[in-house]
Amino acid sequence: DTVQSETGDAFVRAGIDRSMNRNMKPSLAPVAGLKLPLPHRQTVSLTFSAERNTKMLQIEFGGRVNGHRELARDESARLGVVVAARLTGRIYLDSDFNGSFDSKIDRPISDIAVWLDDETVVRTDDRGMFAFNQISTNAHKLRAALDGVPADLVFADPAERTTAVTPYGPNVVTFRAVKGGRITGKVTYLDYSEDPVKPVERAIGDVRIVATGD
Repeated sequence: DTVQSETGDAFVRAGIDRSMNRNMKPSLAPVAGLKLPLPHRQTVSLTFSAERNTKMLQIEFGGRVNGHRELARDESARLGVVVAARLTGRIYLDSDFNGSFDSKIDRPISDIAVWLDDETVVRTDDRGMFAFNQISTNAHKLRAALDGVPADLVFADPAERTTAVTPYGPNVVTFRAVKGGRITGKVTYLDYSEDPVKPVERAIGDVRIVATGD
């Protein structure tokens, strides 16, 4: 005998199960159940039953499996759930060279193309922000280009990098731009051909100049 009260996706159930024990004699076992709704159209059900020497609590989760997810098969043809993630970031001019964005000092750079795995491209908005939605949780390559901005701006960090995208959390990649410096100079040599005692300093062209970070 069972009594149940139900409201929407939730219910409470209580009753007594009648069965035969191992000695083939009638046995009564109380049973109670509870079902509650969870966020994102999920549910959880609790069922408790007891016999003379045995008690059991059963927990069951229900609802859609693939909300914002996709199903895929591995090499063994086993079905699994692939969780989609979100990758965001910002491109900005780091005016004070401190490595962090300060809206009072630093300036976001808009309309910059950012490529994901050389396949998908988005552009930064007025806040310098970009976003890739519904991407797989894996290692991805990001590439940004300072096209269409003043030539004196350069990236302070590599413009191309690989980042690991993880599920259920923020995935943020920041590109800092700084104003590049300028080095000027002149390459000369001493000409001893006319006067070995008093050589003449002359300019020389077509000289390769290499600048390094050292």
